[in-house]
Amino acid sequence: KNLESIILTYIPKEDDVIVNCYIVSRRPIDLQNNTHRMECKASHFPILQSFSSLVEDVVTLNLLNETDFLLATTVSFSVFGFCDYETKSNYSWMESIGGEVVQLPCEFGAVMEGGKAERLCMEGGHWQDPDLELCVTYVTYLFQQFSDENITAENVNSVLINLAEVVAMANDLVDQTPTNFGVVVELFNTSVEVAEVTEQGVTAGINMVDDIQDWPEDVVQQMSSFVVQSLETLLTNVVEGENFTNLTFTGEDSAFVAERVNTSNALMNGSSFTVSRDNGTLFVKTGTGTVFASIFLPGSLFVQVSHLLAEEVGMFSSLYETAVLFPLSGVNRSEIFIASPVIGASVVVRGDEANLVPIMDLSEPVIIHLQLINIPENATFTGPLCVSWDFEALGGQGNWTDRGCNTTISDNGNITCTCHHLTNFAVLVDISSRTNMALVSETLEDVLSYVSWIGLIISLIGLTLTVIALLAFKKSRTKDITPIHVHLCIALICLLFVFLVGIERTENTAGCITVSVLIQYFTLVAVMWMGSEAVFLFQLIIIVVVHFHRRYYIINALICWLIPLVPVVIPLAINRDLLITSANLNQTRQL
Repeated sequence: KNLESIILTYIPKEDDVIVNCYIVSRRPIDLQNNTHRMECKASHFPILQSFSSLVEDVVTLNLLNETDFLLATTVSFSVFGFCDYETKSNYSWMESIGGEVVQLPCEFGAVMEGGKAERLCMEGGHWQDPDLELCVTYVTYLFQQFSDENITAENVNSVLINLAEVVAMANDLVDQTPTNFGVVVELFNTSVEVAEVTEQGVTAGINMVDDIQDWPEDVVQQMSSFVVQSLETLLTNVVEGENFTNLTFTGEDSAFVAERVNTSNALMNGSSFTVSRDNGTLFVKTGTGTVFASIFLPGSLFVQVSHLLAEEVGMFSSLYETAVLFPLSGVNRSEIFIASPVIGASVVVRGDEANLVPIMDLSEPVIIHLQLINIPENATFTGPLCVSWDFEALGGQGNWTDRGCNTTISDNGNITCTCHHLTNFAVLVDISSRTNMALVSETLEDVLSYVSWIGLIISLIGLTLTVIALLAFKKSRTKDITPIHVHLCIALICLLFVFLVGIERTENTAGCITVSVLIQYFTLVAVMWMGSEAVFLFQLIIIVVVHFHRRYYIINALICWLIPLVPVVIPLAINRDLLITSANLNQTRQL
C-alpha cells in the first residue's frame, strides 16, 4: 500500500501503470538502520494518447527490508536520485541521497582541528568533485614523513631518490607550499654533506631541481639560492669521486654536464658548454637545433690556477631555462626581469687547505652567448644587461649584479657577455614604459625631462643668488637667522646639483651608489636645517632669547651636517646593494 501510494503521487489514477522495482545495491546506505536503495520504474500509458507516446517516471526509494520490500511497513524515498558508491582521491564515498553532503575523516590528517573531507551528492544523483581543502594531501603527507628523516651514509642515496619522486608528484599548487619546499631544502642541504652520494643520488638531485623550477616563484624565492648551492656542492663532490664517469643530464627545464677534462688540453684550448633547443627539447654539445646558450672558458683561466691542478681537472656546467631559482629582488618584476636562460660553469680547484678556490679577476674574460626569451608580445626593451648571480647578496638570499660583466648586442638580437669570474650568468632587460600601450610617448617624456632640467637650473640660480644676497648686504648678514638660511641654501644647492649632474650617470655600480648616497645625505641635511630654523624661531618668539652666541651656531652646524651621515653610512656598510633601487644599471630608467 505504501508503495502504491507513493507511485500514485506521481501518476494519475486513471492511467494504466506498469511498475518494475529492483534493488540497485546491497550495500547499506544507512549502516545504523540497515536501509537499502531500491528503484522503481513506472511506465504509464494515457488513454487519449497513442502507444508510441511512452513516458517513463523513475521513483527512488529507501526500504528497510531488502527481502520483503513490498510488505515494508515504513518507506522513505527521494525524488533527487542517488549517487553511486565511488572511490576518488583516495577516499571511498558511500551511496548517498541527492542533495546530501558527505563528510569523511581526513586520511592523512587535517590542516586544522575538525577538518574533514567533504563531497556533495548533487540533485539528480551526480557526485561533485571532493573538497579536500581542510585535509592534508597524500603528497604533503609524504613531505611530512621526510621531515623526520635522519640522513646517514647508508640511506642518503635512497632518500634523494625517494624525495625526487615525491617532488615529481607535487604537481598541484596545494602541494607546492613554502613548508614542503623547506623540507626539500633542508634534506637536500643535509644530503650533499654526506660524501657517499652516488651518481644515482646525484641524478635524483638534478631531477628534483628540474621539477622545482615548475613551482611558484613566490614559494621558492626565499630559499632558492640554497637549492642551487646544494646542487653545485653535490656536483663538486661527485666530480672528485674516485670512480666518477662523465655525467650529462637534460630535463624539461635544465641541462647539466659534470666532467673531468685533460688539464693540458684545457690550458691550450679552454673549455666550452653549449646547449641548443629543437622543438622544445634541450640538447647538450650537439649541432641539433638553434643554439640556446653557450659559455666558453679561456685557456688562461686554467693557467691562473695551473699550480693547483692535477693531470685532470673536474668541472661542471649548468643551464636553467627559467630564472625561478634566481629571483630578481628590489625591482618591479613586471617591468624589469631576466629575459634569458641562466647558464653557469665551475672549475673544481682545491687550495692548500682543501677549500674550493673561487675563480675571479680573470686576465681573459669568460664569453657567454645568450638568446633572449620570454619577451612579452608587442613589447620593446631597453638596456639589455649582462648580470651574474651573487650568492652572498641580501644576507645569503642571493641577487643579480652587473659587477665584472660587459654587454654586447649582436645584429641578430642575441647577447654576448664577457665576464671576469665564474658563477651563473643571465641577461636582464627593462620594458617599463616601452610597450605599444605605453601611456606616455617618448616625445612627451622628452618634453617633461626638459621642463625638469629647466626647473632645476632656475632653482639652482635662485638659491645661489639668495646666498650671495645674504652674505653681500650688511643688514641681512648681521641678522641672527642668516647663518641658518645660508646653510639651508647650500644644502639645497648641493642636492639639486648632484641630482642634475648624476641622476642619469648609471653606467656602473660605483657611480650609481655614489649618486644615491649623496642625494640621500643632502636631502637629510636640508631637512635638518629646516628643523634648526624651526627651533630658532621657537627660541626667538616663545623663549625670547635675545642673543645667539657663536658657540650656538657651531653646535647647530655639527648636528645638522654630521647626524645625517648615520642613516646613510649604516646601510652602505651592511650591504651597498640596498642603496640601488634598480638592478638594471645600464641605460635603463631608475625606479
